[in-house]
Amino acid sequence: MTPDSVSKDRATWESVVERVRNREMPPKDKPQPTELQRKAMIEWIEGQLAKSDCGGTVKPGRVTIRRLNRVEYANSVRDLFGMTDLNAAEGFPNDDVGYGFDNIGDVLSLSPLQFEKYLNSAEAILDRVFAKLSRVRPTSRFYQARERDFTASGRNQILPEDQGRILFGGQIARVHRFEYSGEYQFKIRGYGTRVLDADPQVALRVGGKEVARFDIKAPRDGQGQPHRRARSFDFTAEVAAGDRRIEIEFLNPKTDDAAPADKPKDRAVVMLSIEVSGPTKVPPPEPTTGYSRVVISRPGGALTATDAARTILKTFLRRAYRRPPTPEEVEQLVGLVDKAVHRGETFDDAIRLVVKAVLVSPKFLFKVESDPKGAIAGQVIAISDFELATRLSYFLWSSLPDDELLSVAEAGNLRKPDVLRAQVVRMLRDGRSSALSDNFAGQWLQTRSLRSHPIDARRFPQFDEVLRRSMVEETTRFFDHVVRSDAPITDFLEGEYTFVNERLARHYGFAGVKGPEFRKVSTSGMHRFGILTHGSVLAVTSNPTRTSPVKRGKFVLENILGVTIPPPPPDVPELDERREARGTIRERLAQHRENPGCASCHDRMDPPGLAFENFDAIGRWRLKDEDRPVDAAGVMSDGTKFRDIDEFRGIIVQRKNAFRRTLVDRLMTYALGRGLEPADRCYIDQASKMTVDTGDKFSDLVQAIVAADPFQKRTATGTNR
Repeated sequence: MTPDSVSKDRATWESVVERVRNREMPPKDKPQPTELQRKAMIEWIEGQLAKSDCGGTVKPGRVTIRRLNRVEYANSVRDLFGMTDLNAAEGFPNDDVGYGFDNIGDVLSLSPLQFEKYLNSAEAILDRVFAKLSRVRPTSRFYQARERDFTASGRNQILPEDQGRILFGGQIARVHRFEYSGEYQFKIRGYGTRVLDADPQVALRVGGKEVARFDIKAPRDGQGQPHRRARSFDFTAEVAAGDRRIEIEFLNPKTDDAAPADKPKDRAVVMLSIEVSGPTKVPPPEPTTGYSRVVISRPGGALTATDAARTILKTFLRRAYRRPPTPEEVEQLVGLVDKAVHRGETFDDAIRLVVKAVLVSPKFLFKVESDPKGAIAGQVIAISDFELATRLSYFLWSSLPDDELLSVAEAGNLRKPDVLRAQVVRMLRDGRSSALSDNFAGQWLQTRSLRSHPIDARRFPQFDEVLRRSMVEETTRFFDHVVRSDAPITDFLEGEYTFVNERLARHYGFAGVKGPEFRKVSTSGMHRFGILTHGSVLAVTSNPTRTSPVKRGKFVLENILGVTIPPPPPDVPELDERREARGTIRERLAQHRENPGCASCHDRMDPPGLAFENFDAIGRWRLKDEDRPVDAAGVMSDGTKFRDIDEFRGIIVQRKNAFRRTLVDRLMTYALGRGLEPADRCYIDQASKMTVDTGDKFSDLVQAIVAADPFQKRTATGTNR
């Protein structure tokens, strides 16, 4: 073993370090080194590897030009137009995944189908952005006060043959769709009985707002035919478009216990019908938010269509291309506007045409990083401030830079350490940083796949879509809390809290949680900690009908501790994990390990997976599996023993250094959009050390990554000479 041999065959020696650290080398039947010898060997090999990687030469790597993935495209369109309901990537195919993430440049190709989707999406987006209200046609809808048209509360009674509903108290209500905003007419028909010298009083509310309060005049004796006593009550009200609840409430019910037998005892209202008509007065149409953001200038007076288009495009292209456009880029599109206007098209239609061209342009669809003039292939170059802003925004927001970030880049200040740190803090506090929870955490923790993960309905009839969504939401909120509150990243391993609603709390056996709202709760003493005991993680690492210690153990090793597990040999049969298979899952795993081709990996995977056996395949705590007591004890590959999940937690926490490096590795892969290379090792080491030195705050981990050479520099291709 020499320094030269380590640098020449680094892959082998990295594997040696991992195995020595995990006490898998030397083999258990061979003489073992002392702890000091083991530590000295690891430090020497790592030191030699660091010298070859971090010996003074900057090796930032090269990032393949990256197409926006479906999430980035949808978010970019949302922020470009300021409209949250565009559904820009609806129907797009799933993006390919590389190194665990779907934003890797090497796998984000552009197929003919994908380009066709972009064309269709651009057309649909602009239909919304440039929407004009069609001519409003008043409508009329008639509802009878019967059971199928209205819900009711309080004491009431349906009259025979749909002759109305008697209200002795309470209200009737229904939801009505108002297609347009404007003034509507409400015609209410009904009658009542007068008791104790007072007529029934009724309130009409629409969308929670009281429209009218009125008395229903009634004969003193309550006699006479209903159709002769019924009256119409007409009101008008301004109503905003949308689904609005219409309520008719009886306000003053009263019973006269002393009334003679031939007189009514109850003051009551009989509701017959309500008719909703309109709108009769419609406010002038307002442009969409997207239209107002795009069409910031219009021709008129001395301002020509050409000048107005130039003003529009300078601003729009700066946002869409994530940099100031060149004069040539602006004038090319201005020329298209001129041609369209000369053909007789309206100015709006001409602007729509060029905006569509921008939405399908490679300058929008790809994150382009160009070599500076004269750069030679292999030369290390700093990316521009605008390219740095783009890397930063798609890392933290999965979207394009906002105006503030672009302005800082345009001033040439973004690379200044203090300015960059301030921008990172601002962006992490911004609501758009939830993209880290949805996209990074959802892929790192594999909870994205829970949305389609099969759960056997016969085995787990209590598992429904509400519970599935609640599980994903729990993990998303936990990760988002660590980001927004700048909590230590060790909370992912040992945080004694989580976020639940009533449905999830009932599933976990937590008391005192009511309602659909999520709230933070303590998990102290409940065998739950960090993200490893979340229902989402436990379910997605299980089989449809039962737990899978193999999947759970592999997840813990690879995603939490950074231990690479090779694929099984092709000639080794998979473990039979069917419920009807003989023996407990522990017994069948032991049988599987008798095969030498399986033992080397399963000796590592099985113990951490078995530690979670007290959690069933949908994350519930259990003491028995079928009729047998659960055995969650195990021995790690390095000889460390544990009796249950609580003791295993202590083992995981002791390995927080390995977890920290793993999280840095995954987050850097996601941030760079490429697989990591041997030269990135020193940057992982630096980021890990910087993070632990500052208290393991999540923001410090992000700061270390964005300050590193791989994030701020790249290797030139030599294509711009």
